[in-house]
Amino acid sequence: MKISLSLMMLILSVTIANGQVLNPYSDFGYIPRNKYITTIKGYSIENKDTTEDISRMVIDVEKSEVLLYGNDSMLLSQTSISRQDILRFLSVDPLTHKYAELTPYQFASNRPLDGIDLDGLEWAKTETYDPKTGITNVQFHVKLKVKNESEIFKDVEGLKREVIAQFPTTFTDAKNGQTTYSGSIEIEYVSTLEESDFGTTIWDNPGDPKGGETYFINTVHNKNLVNAYDSRKGVAPNTPRTAKDLARDLIHELIHTAGPNHPDDENQAADIQLITTVGVDADGKRIIDHKLGPNAVWERVIHNIMIYPTTKVNGKPINDHVPEKFDRSKVSPGQAKQVSNQIDTDAQQKR
Repeated sequence: MKISLSLMMLILSVTIANGQVLNPYSDFGYIPRNKYITTIKGYSIENKDTTEDISRMVIDVEKSEVLLYGNDSMLLSQTSISRQDILRFLSVDPLTHKYAELTPYQFASNRPLDGIDLDGLEWAKTETYDPKTGITNVQFHVKLKVKNESEIFKDVEGLKREVIAQFPTTFTDAKNGQTTYSGSIEIEYVSTLEESDFGTTIWDNPGDPKGGETYFINTVHNKNLVNAYDSRKGVAPNTPRTAKDLARDLIHELIHTAGPNHPDDENQAADIQLITTVGVDADGKRIIDHKLGPNAVWERVIHNIMIYPTTKVNGKPINDHVPEKFDRSKVSPGQAKQVSNQIDTDAQQKR
């Protein structure tokens, strides 16, 4: 039964008062939403794996002791830990050498009350509740590996800064009733993407005017290509896209992995759903136009990160509807809920 010392310390920091277990973060000033009832002075954690030597761990909160028992109920060890030790980091972050700009005691981005320290997960989330306002915030966390295969795009640090800055703003306006959403992302550049990695590849494709092309997507691996070429008409050959523009497409592809599609595709949130209409012009050319779905909200459609500026609605491109303020950077409340539900589904499948 492998139990980390930090886990034992966290549980030990729980205090008992009148038969109620208080939130373990109370020493840091956090007011818990709930109190958890127990009938004993601590916890008993059973190990069902009969191949392990340890069958049970008992945590005596009053005495600040951890007791480990064997399969024959014999006491194997008894450890006392002071409250001073409970509230102290005992070791530095093992990745300190890779992130010299951060504290060597980095944990949950120094926000342990409303965040978690991820363990290699692609998408994860935490929820916090504010009893004063009655609002629950769902925070999405992403760890993304990026491989740069482009020969013309060199501003890798600029791209990293842009992705980290843009990703949280994607969820700024996505509010469902008493639920708000926010996001954080960690970027790591790698020379090789393994099959199990959650990652994006930047590549060169001068013949693709779209600027980004996805060749494979799923919610486990996020395998996609984002084109570094600026292939628009009038742009000089071999011109790389800006870090800001490239970051937007990278996030666009990333959001795909958690459920949302383009507004005119299937599996789309109802509040930005477009209905496709196909017609033929006087020359016999096929025309694809769109109209708003019955539950779609126009403001959410025109500023949605899944829309393309050239997508036609009511006969003209989205970009022509709002030439002065077009901002393709947000997800809608319906899409934020899709992301949340997809993360829950993925977590269930991995158990």
